[in-house]
Amino acid sequence: MYALQEGHLDLPTDWEDQSVNVFAPPGAKSQGLSLVVTREPLPPATDIRAYAEAEVKRMGKELKAFSLLARHPLEIGDQTIEAYEVRWKSDKGLVHQLLAAVEANGRALIFTATKPVDMAPALRDRLLAVIQSFRKA
Repeated sequence: MYALQEGHLDLPTDWEDQSVNVFAPPGAKSQGLSLVVTREPLPPATDIRAYAEAEVKRMGKELKAFSLLARHPLEIGDQTIEAYEVRWKSDKGLVHQLLAAVEANGRALIFTATKPVDMAPALRDRLLAVIQSFRKA
C-alpha cells in the first residue's frame, strides 16, 4: 500500500517511488518561486553528504555560468547536511537555487528551491527553514 496525501494505492511491491512534489506560493506571489522534492536511489554505502557534493560538482560541469555561492549547514533529524546555494544561467536567464539532500529509507530525498534571477536573503532563510523542518515518517 502506497500513501498519497489524497489517498492510497495498491502498487506492485517491486515498484519504486519516483514521485516529485512541487510547491509554490499562490498566483502572482510566486514570481517563479518553487520548492521541488525528488527521490533517487542512494547507491549502497554512499554517504548522503558525499552524494550531494558529487551532484553539485556534476551541475558545475553541466550548467552554464554555474557558481557555488554558499554552503549552509542544516540539522535534519539525526543528520547534519549542507544546503548548497548556487546560481547558473538557463536559456531564460539567471536561476538562483538552494539544493539539499537527506537520506530517507535508503534513498536520497532532494530538496530544490528555485527563484529566477535572485533570491533575497530573507527568502533564502525562510526556504532553508522549510527544508530543515523535514522530519522522516
